[in-house]
Amino acid sequence: MDYKKIQDIKKWHQENITKIGIPNRFINCDKSTIEKYIWNKALLAINNNNGLYIYGPVGTGKTYLACTILKEKLLEYKPYLINIGLNIKNNSQNMPELTTILHEEIIEKIQVPDGGSITKMKEADIAEDLGLVFVQPLINIDFVGFNTLLRKIKGTFTMKESTYDENIENESSIVANYSDCLILCIDDLDIEKLSDWSKNILYEIIENRYCNKLITIITTNYNHKELAKKYSDKIVSRLCEMCEPIKLAGTDRRLSKYQKKAAAKKNK
Repeated sequence: MDYKKIQDIKKWHQENITKIGIPNRFINCDKSTIEKYIWNKALLAINNNNGLYIYGPVGTGKTYLACTILKEKLLEYKPYLINIGLNIKNNSQNMPELTTILHEEIIEKIQVPDGGSITKMKEADIAEDLGLVFVQPLINIDFVGFNTLLRKIKGTFTMKESTYDENIENESSIVANYSDCLILCIDDLDIEKLSDWSKNILYEIIENRYCNKLITIITTNYNHKELAKKYSDKIVSRLCEMCEPIKLAGTDRRLSKYQKKAAAKKNK
């Protein structure tokens, strides 16, 4: 593979960081800045098909850690350059066995590894040079803020039945999307001013993911006991079984950074 194609793959990964929902502020998050013990514990849990329950005070790096983990898992998805007409077998978890390539179309034969999951191929883009097919895997990772999730669903309530379109998102399709993806991060799980409807939405997503053994990452300011006071025991019980607890301590990094800047200006 030439240098240009390697760069194309790096660009593909970079573009998909935002497509899976990672906020712009965390696009460049780097695992080297995370405490080694915390990083190794979190990555080991994810690689063992467990989720994470990341909790601690405001500004301790919970979202940063979650986004860095998602970026690390995104690297496991690799687009492939394939010579047209060749039979290729690849048993990777994120790549189906390609048994036939005919007239620029890929005929898929899906293999599901034991205890694993596999993504289907989304499309095949024909490279202009070398007669290659650029095969892109369908990314099966999502990041969403809890309040953003609720607003997204509420935004569909004004849709009239007469204008219903199966291609337009509705409550059921949004819940299904976050229930079924291979890895989901629900960021900033709040316990303030929660309606029964909000709790039911969360329970439905968590229950589906629990039953299907899908990786779930939660970030919140609250420990399990505090969360249990607002949510049902059923939700917290499932999260306890699904997720490895990761406690982040320390001072508010954002506030500390602001105070240092303010002090520097004052001393000028």
